[in-house]
Amino acid sequence: MKNNIKVDFGDDVTSIFLWHKTDTLRKLKECINKRFNVPINDQIIKHENIIVDEELFSAIFRNRFNRNVVFKVEIPDPVIIKGRRAWISKQNRVGEIVVPDPDKIAIQFQIGDPERLVLDLKRDIKSALPVERRLFLLNNCFILDDGYVIADLFLDFEDVLLTMLDSKENIQLILSKWAIPLVDILIPRIDCEDLLIEYPLHEIGDMRISVLKDWIEARFHIPVEEQELHCEDHNLRCPAASLEYKW
Repeated sequence: MKNNIKVDFGDDVTSIFLWHKTDTLRKLKECINKRFNVPINDQIIKHENIIVDEELFSAIFRNRFNRNVVFKVEIPDPVIIKGRRAWISKQNRVGEIVVPDPDKIAIQFQIGDPERLVLDLKRDIKSALPVERRLFLLNNCFILDDGYVIADLFLDFEDVLLTMLDSKENIQLILSKWAIPLVDILIPRIDCEDLLIEYPLHEIGDMRISVLKDWIEARFHIPVEEQELHCEDHNLRCPAASLEYKW
């Protein structure tokens, strides 16, 4: 999924970090430090066997929609990661999953096994939906990858609240000269007829309007500042707005 970075610490220890908090090398190191208590100066981050600096990291970030990103992070001892997960799993923290339909019920859950994944949590939930059609939405914005370690969520957030959604089709968009009452990107300089496209929400995994605009710029080379988004009965002008209601 394109909304995250996979970090490989070696010795079969991996972790997932969301791009929205790790859009610079410094921020990624700070997130690793916060989650696993690994000092920034003890981290050596590599991508394809090349030590990553801010310039390379920035280039990888700009290209994030085109590939899944994996960083190799050398730390003094990968056992630190397992130790932190074991510690948080013993704190008896409780998370909650909201199931909107049909009765908007709430399901509580705990970490259990320190290496338990989002996929395992999906399998544990009794629901009419098959596992492959269940999506967990974090903070109404980010679809969680099945490989996300649940303990890592509790290490990052004081309160863990997820929303379970039914997997649906991608969102259809129209690139147009004119504003119309659909999800519409108004491009004043576009020279062609209206172009129907699909935003690959399952693949991107991020419902923020700002990320949708970044994806349009990367795909169609239309600068973010030249885009105006319109949708019937909703204001899409705020970059922090979410597409959840539309999907």
